[in-house]
Order: sequence, then structure tokens, then C-alpha cells
Amino acid sequence: MKRMSITLVLVIGLVTSIWAQQSDYEQIEDFKKTIELLDHQIENAITSQQLYAIEKDIDSLENKFRSYESFINRGIYPQTFGDMIERVKSGLIANEHRLLLIEHQREQLFDLSSQLTAYRSEMDRLYTEADSLRKEIVASHASEKRLSEMLTLYRERINERDRLVFEMIDSLLITHDNIVFRAMNEEVGQNYVLSDSENPLFWIESMLDENISFSQHQNVLLQVEDHIRMYALQAHFQKIWEQVGDDIIAIYGGENKANHASAIEEAIREWRMVSSHKMWKSINQYLEFNSIEMPAFDTPDSFFNSLIALIENEIDASENEFLSSNGYAEYLEVAEFWRSTFKNGWNGLVEGEQLLSAEEITLIDAALMEWEQESRPIHPMLVAILVIMFVSLTGFILVMARSKATR
Repeated sequence: MKRMSITLVLVIGLVTSIWAQQSDYEQIEDFKKTIELLDHQIENAITSQQLYAIEKDIDSLENKFRSYESFINRGIYPQTFGDMIERVKSGLIANEHRLLLIEHQREQLFDLSSQLTAYRSEMDRLYTEADSLRKEIVASHASEKRLSEMLTLYRERINERDRLVFEMIDSLLITHDNIVFRAMNEEVGQNYVLSDSENPLFWIESMLDENISFSQHQNVLLQVEDHIRMYALQAHFQKIWEQVGDDIIAIYGGENKANHASAIEEAIREWRMVSSHKMWKSINQYLEFNSIEMPAFDTPDSFFNSLIALIENEIDASENEFLSSNGYAEYLEVAEFWRSTFKNGWNGLVEGEQLLSAEEITLIDAALMEWEQESRPIHPMLVAILVIMFVSLTGFILVMARSKATR
């Protein structure tokens, strides 16, 4: 009987030991599986709110298994319970920083969408007003004063509309500079779906189409300055788009990135071609109207070459003049155009996109100075004085000759 009792005690002890070992093993496996689950949840979290919930789960895990720390340390050697908890917490913090950055970027991008929507609304209003004024001017039989007032108002609306487009373009650059894009582009774009009316890409494409259409329109109501400003607008947009275009498309392009990129690049090329043609044509017409005869031009280089050719031809012609002032009068007309109209007017309208380079402007200035020197006629008073001196000298010589003859 006593022997049976000892055996029973041994069996119970053995069973208890096995059960305890099995229980410890299950706790270790449970801990490891929970750690793996938390790692997976941290890696796949898409909002900072999800990470806040996971942080509470980590605290619960640590409290739950703290009493089994020694068993867990033996089961996961050479790692430790503390090491694994700290690793999970470090991963949580790193991903939290990443998601907070992405969420901040998304907020800025939504702000950009809101800004562009506001720009679009204001520009649509201005475009509608300008179009109504244009139609009224074309069909109007109003007085000359009223027509002049409407024309001034029309050009103000166009000018204001172009200013808003400049601001919109700059807002793209500012938003780009405030956002750390690099490899974050695709992450920011995850689950970032906008309607066409909210998507800046659709707004940009629409803006390009409108500017192309407006530039193509034969608008006799616009002056050279208006065409130069629209040319500058295109050049400014193209420069900014080269800096930010890839990132904007990566964020907003969705599954149609290639289509958006192709459409915008094609529109930029067409806008550049149309705005350039209209501007140079208007400058040609202005010079023709003001009787400044130059070879035709349609690019900055050909404009420079035409103006230089005109000046050099006039310099050659002036070398054969002595008392004539025709060449000097032509010089004054060209010099007035160059200094007052071009340098102090037109060139200042092109924001950062000069029609001619500083070197070309210096060369034309030097050529005009030479033309002035060659074409400036001798003053009539000076001619009269020279004639009097010549006559006096001739008379003096004759008198002296006769005096010698009579001796």
C-alpha cells in the first residue's frame, strides 16, 4: 500500500512536470506568434490610428507574458524577452514616423487640390466675363468712349486671368518643395483616389487646353504686350512642370500615369508653338505699322539677327551721308523702339524668360551707339561757319596773291 502511494506520487509529479513543461512551451509559442502578428500588423498599417491601437496591444503583451520572462528567455535564446519587445516597439515608432509624414503630405496635397479648385472657379469667372466683353465689343455700335472702356476692361480681365495662372503654377512648386517625395511617391498615392474635379492633373490638362484654344483664336483686341505675357506664361509653366511634373503625376496619376504624362507633354508642346507664333507675329506687325523695316523673324535668334542686320545696313548707308539727316531720323525711331518699347516694356513682361539674352542686348546697344555716331549729321551752323572760314581763307589768299603781283 505504501509502495503504491509512492508510485502514485511519482506519477502525479511526472504528469505535473510534463504538463508544466507543455504549458511553458505553449506560452513561449504563444508569445512568438503574437510577436509575429504584431510585426505583420505594424508593417501593413496604413494609418497612424492603427498604430496607436497596436501600441496598446504591445503593452498588453508585455504585461501578459512578463511572469514567463525567464522561461521565454530560455526558449528563444540567444534572443531575450526584452529584446523582442524593444524590437517591436522600435518598428512601431519607425512606421509611425513614416505614416505621419505620409498623412501630412496627403493633407498638403488635399490643400493643393482645394487651392486649384478655388483658382479654377475664379479663372472661369474671369474667362466668362472676358468672353462676354469680347462678344459685346465685336457686335457693339456704342460710342468710341464706351468701346475704349470695354476694351480696357477686357484686357484687364485677360491680364488678371493670366496672373492667376502664374499663381497656380507657383503653388505647384511650393507644394512640391514642402513635400519630401523621393521614394514616397507611390506610398502617398496608396488609397489616394480623387474625383476628376478634385484631381489637379485634370485641372492642369483643362487649363492647357483652354490656353491653347485662347492662343489660337484670332483676337484682334489683344496687343503685343498681351501676347508676350501669354508667351511668358507658357515658358514659366513649362519650366515649373519640368521640376515637379514627374512627382505630381506619381501622386495623382493612379493607373493612368503614362496617359497623363503623354497628354500634358503634348499640350505643352502645342501651347509653346501657338503662343510663340502669335507673339512673334504681333511683334512683326507692330514694327511694320511703325515703319521699322526688318527681315521677318519667328524666334529669339531670328529677331536678334534681323535687328542687327537692320542696324548694320543703316550704318553702311550712313557712311555715305554727310549733310543728310535721313539716316539719323531712322536711327532715332529704332533707338526709341529698342530702349522704350522693348527693353523697358516688352522684356520686363517676360518673368524670368527674357526674349533676348543679356549678351545679345549688350551687342545691340553697342551697334546702336555706332549707328548714332555714323548717322549724326553735321549741324547747319557748323557748316555755315566752315563755309565762311573757307570763303575768308580763299579771299585772303587771293588778296595776298595780288599784293605780290603788284610789287
